[in-house]
Amino acid sequence: MESWREQRLWQARQTLEALKNQCSPLLVSFGGSIAYGTDTPDSDIDLRGLYLNPVEEWIGLEPDSQQLSLEDSDTVLFSLKKGMNLFLNCNPNVVELLGVRQTDILLDSPDAQLLRAHTADLLSQKAVSTFGGFAYQQGKRLEAMVRKGGESRKKLGKHMMHLIRVYAMGIDLLRRGEVVTYRAAEHELLMALRGGAYLDADGVPTAAFQALVDDYEAAFRRAADGTRLREQPDRALANALTMEIVRRHL
Repeated sequence: MESWREQRLWQARQTLEALKNQCSPLLVSFGGSIAYGTDTPDSDIDLRGLYLNPVEEWIGLEPDSQQLSLEDSDTVLFSLKKGMNLFLNCNPNVVELLGVRQTDILLDSPDAQLLRAHTADLLSQKAVSTFGGFAYQQGKRLEAMVRKGGESRKKLGKHMMHLIRVYAMGIDLLRRGEVVTYRAAEHELLMALRGGAYLDADGVPTAAFQALVDDYEAAFRRAADGTRLREQPDRALANALTMEIVRRHL
């Protein structure tokens, strides 16, 4: 293992110990570029996950805390209740927790495994609008950055990469009902995008990039038209799973 990866893992484990002092985590994994397989030595260490709401929030008067963030760390954990609702709404940034590689999970639990086993029940055709909308907004942000000018090739390349990555994840989800967070199939392409290979000398996305976007958008639409994802998530089952997990810890 490269020394920078070893250092990153050590830092992540230190963050995990800090998390354990603040909440009861159910799942903690690498997120962002590490989870997608598009990281570089200078990438941030993003940690994402779920934690169990304290008993005061379940049966007391305290409101749902919803999420926990650590200062000086790009770490965000969602409460079980908040996370379940984000799953049911097919939020792309949270759905990816259901498909991270086992090697990217720093802390796992039977509760998190139970949720992953019911991925097909928690997700739905809402993914058409959420993943498609995410990609559309990413494209609009990229256009605005190019019009404004002055952005680094590094930042532009990263935005271009994420646009294609979101389409690719959405296509897999709609076609096969699978959340594939680590993008091995597109790794070479995504890294080329991140490295600026689809930017011209003036820092403008090339015609080849627009053709690539058009191809992925068309594939996404075809996948949406033929998807076998359930029309609506199984909210009753999601509620039952949530209560089962809570009862284990009361």
